[in-house]
Amino acid sequence: MSEYREEEFDFVDAEREQVKAQVAIIGPSGSGKTVGALKMAYGLTGDWSKIGIADTEHDRSKVYVGTTHTGGEVIGKFKHMRIVPPYTPDKFSTVLRKAAAAGIETLIFDSFSHEWEGQGGITDWANELGGEFRHWKQPKMAHKVLIDEIMHAPMNVIVTIRTKQEYVVVPGGGQNGKSSVEKLGMKPVQSGDIDYEFLVAFTVDMNNAAIATKDNTGLYKGMNDLITEDHGRMLKEWLSEGKEVATVEDQKSAEEKIRLEYVKKFTDMRNSSPAFQKFFTTYEIKLGNLALKNWSLQQLESMQPFYVHLLNELQ
Repeated sequence: MSEYREEEFDFVDAEREQVKAQVAIIGPSGSGKTVGALKMAYGLTGDWSKIGIADTEHDRSKVYVGTTHTGGEVIGKFKHMRIVPPYTPDKFSTVLRKAAAAGIETLIFDSFSHEWEGQGGITDWANELGGEFRHWKQPKMAHKVLIDEIMHAPMNVIVTIRTKQEYVVVPGGGQNGKSSVEKLGMKPVQSGDIDYEFLVAFTVDMNNAAIATKDNTGLYKGMNDLITEDHGRMLKEWLSEGKEVATVEDQKSAEEKIRLEYVKKFTDMRNSSPAFQKFFTTYEIKLGNLALKNWSLQQLESMQPFYVHLLNELQ
């Protein structure tokens, strides 16, 4: 029987503490996971020299230095470490310790899939032991230790995880009673419950659009967009400053309210004179016959200077 001290069971007042972020970005190859991780990291940290990438992808992350890639701010010079096989959990633990010693504030594992299915990773380890169910116990225990270290790391940790198409053979499911192969969908190349371990988990598609499939913060509800620096800044405020942070859904609602106000103002002006009627009709045609009521907020805002100029002329 394990021993314990009575004082371990005392209740104390709960207070909000400064905590670190654990973020997973999951998606197929080419979906923008690395760039999304860099942008999220910069939003969290605000200093490229305090961001570190532990790179298992043949130094691929370096190609983004000095670029904007998907837009936004220029990606600066971050700290880089190459990880080579074998991709053991202990090697990833060593990287965590090295990052802490180097003063890294946000560490990115790109890609964390190698710890599970790369050369010398968890799957290889279990197969070397015999590949049966009982042989997974020791490798999975080492994986759990690593996950616990990530959850308690003295820095923000972002991991990128690849997905792959999974198939199943259905006996007798095809024509003439033959077996058929059916798609089960995209599966993370990691442990089956990996996304539940993280504070926030994003799934990204080939258009680089991310949705939050796990979100303990509630910040990213309704998100279906590129991951930007602002998403990292939102998380930083939520984590460390205790502020009430507007969620992505709240921000979209606020933007839609502004958009509708523009639509109403421009529609009223359009109906007020033939000059305005011609002005807005011309721009509807330029925008591919897109009706004024369907213009985006950006398109409406871009019309403001021309609208003001025409208004001054009419006066």
